[in-house]
Amino acid sequence: MSVLDDEDPHLEFWTEEAENLLAEWSEKAGCYRWLHDKSEKKYRKRYYLFSIPVIVLSTLTGTANFGMSSYVDEEDENTAKAIVGGLNLFAGLLSTLQTFLKVVEQMESHRSSGVAWSKLGRNIQIELALDHSRRSSCHDFLNICRAEYDRLIEQSPLIGEDIIAHFKTKFKDYDVAIPSIANGLDKCDIYKKPPPQEKEPEPEPEEGFLDVASEDAP
Repeated sequence: MSVLDDEDPHLEFWTEEAENLLAEWSEKAGCYRWLHDKSEKKYRKRYYLFSIPVIVLSTLTGTANFGMSSYVDEEDENTAKAIVGGLNLFAGLLSTLQTFLKVVEQMESHRSSGVAWSKLGRNIQIELALDHSRRSSCHDFLNICRAEYDRLIEQSPLIGEDIIAHFKTKFKDYDVAIPSIANGLDKCDIYKKPPPQEKEPEPEPEEGFLDVASEDAP
């Protein structure tokens, strides 16, 4: 990179193409943040649907086992024990299903991914909002953002089809860059060098001015 002595190197290095690319990443990061936020809420509801019945049933069966002999007749004791045992079995089944479906892990994973995507988009927005002379090195900032973007793409959990459908319906009229999981494909843009600007011809001196100049010459 060649930089003139009287120019700031950041002014030379930051280009419109780099800014457009970073702006696209920031918009996609905002989309991913929304998707993971909705997914986290979806799994949180499932967590409550599994956990609350388990807590209630475990409390009821524990209380019933503790005081069953005091309020259940001997002839009905076997039936009561069978009911309590069935409730215990159902609570254990719900707890096992919650563990098998990894509801808690999915909820936490989507929450962490949403926070990470939000942080990436916010960092890009702050950097692009600054004057060129106050920004970091464009080369270094691009590499950092690209590495973080690729890492989040690889490590983020999958988004459900229902969440994607909701996203496409809600933001169909927004003019922003959309992730490939929402629009199916990403267009590959090729950089094209802008054509050189033609210099305007210098205006020719007027005829009267030439006559005056020739008279003043020795």
